[in-house]
Amino acid sequence: MPPLVWFWVVLGLVLILGELVVPGVVIVFPGVAALLIALGTYLGYLDTWPSMLGWWLGSTTVLVLLLRRICLRFLPGETQKGNIDEDLDAFGTLVKVVQVDPSRPQRGRIAFRGTTWDAECLDEHMVEGAFVRLIQRENMLWVVEHPDALPTTQT
Repeated sequence: MPPLVWFWVVLGLVLILGELVVPGVVIVFPGVAALLIALGTYLGYLDTWPSMLGWWLGSTTVLVLLLRRICLRFLPGETQKGNIDEDLDAFGTLVKVVQVDPSRPQRGRIAFRGTTWDAECLDEHMVEGAFVRLIQRENMLWVVEHPDALPTTQT
């Protein structure tokens, strides 16, 4: 076999095996295109570097456009679609009251996520040092309520 055929075969196999390292069904298509160029070169249809490179780029583009969606349908990635709303994760969390407003005892500050936040208690007065449960957030103000029973973990 001519050296150019070996070049395209090795390039194709390296790119196809490289898909194991770089997932996403992307570099397998240039690898398949390189194997097609190796076949075309072996059969005598491609004999110059410009024609080989042109056909390789063109066939890579066609393969990506036509087959990538089909391949992704049968080989799905390891993506997880989780909750991106941090407030939903926070609801129900117990937090400590760190300060109470003396003029309005239903208002104060709570410690949550490494900082303090303004909070308002709906059901009764807040007590400094007590734990309250987050029930909703209105802009920068957390609305809290007194928990029925203290859990084993606090935030």
